[in-house]
Amino acid sequence: MEILSSFGVHWTTIIAQIVNYAILLYILSRFVYKPLMKSIDEREAKIKKISDDGLSVDKILSDARDKQNEILRQAREESQKIIHEAEASAIVLKNNLIEEAKRDADRLIVSGRKELADEQIRFQESMKNELVDLVSSGVESTVGKYITKDVEAKIKSETLKTSGHKK
Repeated sequence: MEILSSFGVHWTTIIAQIVNYAILLYILSRFVYKPLMKSIDEREAKIKKISDDGLSVDKILSDARDKQNEILRQAREESQKIIHEAEASAIVLKNNLIEEAKRDADRLIVSGRKELADEQIRFQESMKNELVDLVSSGVESTVGKYITKDVEAKIKSETLKTSGHKK
């Protein structure tokens, strides 16, 4: 021990230093080390949570992109389906309109032909009546003074028979 004393080390100072060191270790452990470790653990937990949230957000974004792509694909399919239905409907409508136009045209043709035939009949009747009147007036002017009403009626009747008209 003398060696220690020759170096200036005393038992009392060593014990005091051990006690001081123990007190300092207790104070540092209680008031610095534990709160510091708690703070470090909390920060590690936050960092882990942020990292997990980041992975979760990446997964959510990936899922959202997948869902968006699926919705777009379905929308494209639906729009193609609607376009095809509209085209088919347009073709049917076009064919219906064409058929209706053909029916209308046929009706107009038939109606026109009937009107033409009726007009021809009226014209023929008119011409026959004029012919009868002309023949009657011609006969009357040439032999009118010598013909009786019965003979005149007979001439008109014969004229109508020969012209194909019955009265």
